[in-house]
Amino acid sequence: MTGDDVEVAARLQLATALTAHAEIFPPEAPKPSVDDMRARWGRVLSRGTGWIAEEGRIAVGVAGLVADEEGARMESVYVEGSQIELVRFASSGDRPLAMVDS
Repeated sequence: MTGDDVEVAARLQLATALTAHAEIFPPEAPKPSVDDMRARWGRVLSRGTGWIAEEGRIAVGVAGLVADEEGARMESVYVEGSQIELVRFASSGDRPLAMVDS
């Protein structure tokens, strides 16, 4: 994942988070914005790396890995839809090898 992918990561995280957490937050709670997510993924990339999983040419998942005092930790994983099974999330260059339909 490169800086050029931040927009895709931000929009995918926002869409999946709003769907996944819809029942947790009251309707009047402020929702995160795509600007918030862009800044977040910028921070992830400044401290580590990330991957975008694609099905065909459509982004369906995003993950970030950042350095910490123990080595590295998974910052976050967001996957769109219930029909995607992440089998392996490994990077080949900046393109992931990752998913099959379940």
